Amino acid sequence: MLDRVWRVVCGMAMTMLIAGCPQAPVTPPTPDQPDAAPRAALQAFLEAQQQGDFAKAYALLSAPLRARYTPERLQADYARDHALADDKLARIRAALASGTPLDVHGADAALLLGEGRAVHLVDERGAWHVANLE
Repeated sequence: MLDRVWRVVCGMAMTMLIAGCPQAPVTPPTPDQPDAAPRAALQAFLEAQQQGDFAKAYALLSAPLRARYTPERLQADYARDHALADDKLARIRAALASGTPLDVHGADAALLLGEGRAVHLVDERGAWHVANLE
């Protein structure tokens, strides 16, 4: 079950996709850095959220999430529970900043956050998208 924060993040991403915003550039993976592309997509999502660009964040959500949200709903959910969302996003930023590698298996990637929590991304037609945040 997605908690409110996840609904906010998903809504942000969904809104961007529906609005037709361009996808954030994604770095192609290299053999020595297989997590470069999903890492870049996650970083772009976090930056969009931090800047309040809910349309861009929405565009970086996976297709199932975009189907359930709009950028406006993502923004409204974030405004309603911003403290919880900010806490969750701060943990993700800290894991990225620490250099924690993403576990990449084909079209799926996960950033493990501990305590059974992880951020999941999926490769959808050559572009990585956030599938869940924890």
